[in-house]
Amino acid sequence: MIKSRERADAKRSLARRVAYASILLGTLLVGTELILRLFVPLSALVEGEEYFKAWYVENVDQLRTRERSEKLLSDPELGWSLRPDLELPVETTNSQGFRGVREFDTERTPGIPRGVFLGDSLTYGAYVGDDETYPARIGELLDNTEVLNLGVSGYGTDQILLRWLRDGQRYRPDFVVLGYYIDDFHRNTMNWRGEAPKPRFQVLDGGIELVERKLLPIEDLDRNEQAIRNEIGGLLRAPRVWTAAKFVWRRALKKMRGHREPAETFDEKAAITRGILRRLKSSCNEIGAKFAVVAIPMQFPDYPDENRIREVLAGACAEMRMPFLPLAKDLGLGASRLGPNRKFFEENGHWTPFGHGIGAAQILEFLRSAGFFE
Repeated sequence: MIKSRERADAKRSLARRVAYASILLGTLLVGTELILRLFVPLSALVEGEEYFKAWYVENVDQLRTRERSEKLLSDPELGWSLRPDLELPVETTNSQGFRGVREFDTERTPGIPRGVFLGDSLTYGAYVGDDETYPARIGELLDNTEVLNLGVSGYGTDQILLRWLRDGQRYRPDFVVLGYYIDDFHRNTMNWRGEAPKPRFQVLDGGIELVERKLLPIEDLDRNEQAIRNEIGGLLRAPRVWTAAKFVWRRALKKMRGHREPAETFDEKAAITRGILRRLKSSCNEIGAKFAVVAIPMQFPDYPDENRIREVLAGACAEMRMPFLPLAKDLGLGASRLGPNRKFFEENGHWTPFGHGIGAAQILEFLRSAGFFE
């Protein structure tokens, strides 16, 4: 009898301890969930495309009351494009939406060489004057040559390809240079970036194919918000504690892997990059234009997978016999970040006028050595 009572008491004691622990754990989880939802935005716990979508949902009410961007317009094919005839303090565009005030005709002037530069905000030249961008500097250094700057802020290489095919190829340049900013590698698998939807390609049958998808106008905030909520509904409904735990776990895995992206997702991005470069090369061949790729480095000293991305670009260019210039970190001049010789704006990572000048000199030397001006 005594032993039976002792066993019963032990079971009740264990049950009480389990109950107390469950209550404590539940209280801790509920409290942590409440704290996370009150003080930590969802966008701080996700990365990549999910970050942009979560940020949009969190800030859409502020976007409704904010003035529309002076620089960008909605574009049903590209997501967004530059506003024609833009006049900002240091940035302008012509009537075609190309950087600078100079106008160009699709009809070529006999005897006048023409080049086109493709890229994102590094090529467009965000935060510097029209004549300070590296394409403009190269145009100045070349004798009697027309240079068109088709760079657009925020573009991935997928949008760069599509804009070239729609807006650039008809100008029939003698040479085309793609400024491939290293981060573009990741943008190519996104269907949303910043405040707008964007097109993207998918890998199919050894090549790439544009994903069929209607791009809503940037100003249609209600429908864009609803579309994003439908896409990330599971993430929005998930316990914030669970999302935070997954975020910490992913970060730990990245650190253990040396911040290398898993092969599955990296290889998809590499295949899309190769497909885009192949289409750019083919479209240049159609009009008899020479084509080259310049890898523009990240401003951060230890950007994850930068060397792997450079290897993908180098391998693709070697396979397709395209001249390739991998610009050195800090443009090969050391990490000077202060004074007149700083190469990057510290606050946003873009090239300063000095950086554009150094980049222009190196790119021009590379193009000359590749026989672009023979």
